[in-house]
Amino acid sequence: PLAPAVALPSVPDWQGPGEGRLDLGAERAGTDQTLAGVYQDARAATVWLTFDYFRGEGPGKELVNQSQRGFDPKRWQQIDYGVAFPAPASGVAQANAVRLRDNASGEEYLLWSWYDTEGQRSSTRLAVKLAQAGARLRGDPVGGAVVTVATRVEGGADGAAVLNRFLASGAVALERLHVAP
Repeated sequence: PLAPAVALPSVPDWQGPGEGRLDLGAERAGTDQTLAGVYQDARAATVWLTFDYFRGEGPGKELVNQSQRGFDPKRWQQIDYGVAFPAPASGVAQANAVRLRDNASGEEYLLWSWYDTEGQRSSTRLAVKLAQAGARLRGDPVGGAVVTVATRVEGGADGAAVLNRFLASGAVALERLHVAP
């Protein structure tokens, strides 16, 4: 279970977590806790990790709804959107993949995100809603998180390879951050 004061774990082969958050201008109304940190490996690749936790549901406090936004469209331009299939060692079967360009600096980033609900990881909103409905029907507390990993993509770098390395290295440590309301 997630303790109220849990911290991001260290990840083998990566330095961190350091203080820092990639400022996407995300709007996650009703978030109970956010954990964010930055990691760097020996190849100088940087990964930002963010967990936005929701320990329950109520009016204006839903993990999945139309008002939740992953980035500020006034600051960021979405270049591409799709589905990523991280390496099996990562523990994440599928993630939403978004490539963004910072309107001010022109820098590009690759973001992978998914939901963690009832100990299940999913990139689809329907799966999250069904898991939450099942918890409510069983009388269990409903909670979840939006998990985002991001890396800068520069000079033709393979951002997916960086995120795969990070997730594969941190699979065991990140598994401990499953949500339990």
